[in-house]
Formats: sequence, C-alpha cells, structure tokens
Amino acid sequence: MNCQDCNKLNCFDCAVELRGKLEQTKAENRTLKKSFEEFTPGGSEFSNDPGRCILWIKDRLSSLNEQVKGRKKAESELSTTKKALELACKYIREYSPGLICEPVRDMAYFLRQAAEIGGDK
Repeated sequence: MNCQDCNKLNCFDCAVELRGKLEQTKAENRTLKKSFEEFTPGGSEFSNDPGRCILWIKDRLSSLNEQVKGRKKAESELSTTKKALELACKYIREYSPGLICEPVRDMAYFLRQAAEIGGDK
C-alpha cells in the first residue's frame, strides 16, 4: 500500500509523523475533557462525558442569563417608581410649600402602608 503523502510503499517516516499527530490529538482531547469537567460540579456523571458537561454548562449559563434579565427588569421598575415618586414630591413641594417630601423616606412609608393594606406585614 502506498503512502498518501509521499506515494512511497509503506513509508516509515509518514507513519511516524501520523503516529505523533495521533498522540498529540489524543493529548488535546484529554485536556479538553478535563477542562469541561472542571466547569461542572465534578460528579461521576460528568467523568469522560464532554457532551454532558457541555449541556450542564449551557444550562447554567442560560439560568444566569435569566437571572440577569430579571434583575434588569426589577432595576427598571424601581427606576420608574423612583422617578414617579420624585415627580410626585416635586409637585407636592411646588403646590404645597409647607409640606416636606423626601423621596426615600416617603417611599419607605408608602411601602409600609401598602404592605399593611395588602396584608404583607
């Protein structure tokens, strides 16, 4: 059988080179498997199963992404509430100069009142 690279019959040099490439590929494969396993909790179900490791990692990244979205939504709602309260305080100061309106203090008061009304004491 002729070598595909140099067209010699049973080329020893090419066989040695291919064996070296095969060993290098196996070593890289072991390194990648170990790297994937390091991202997981490390149970036996992840041992030598890069596919399972990848699914676990994707699931964790997906749940993290959902948590970030939820936090951004909550921050946006809080910002909107804060702006509304500041606007209300501005009008109170403008139209009722004798009243004092502090957004943080008043927000705490209104939240306590809402909790008492809603039964969330």
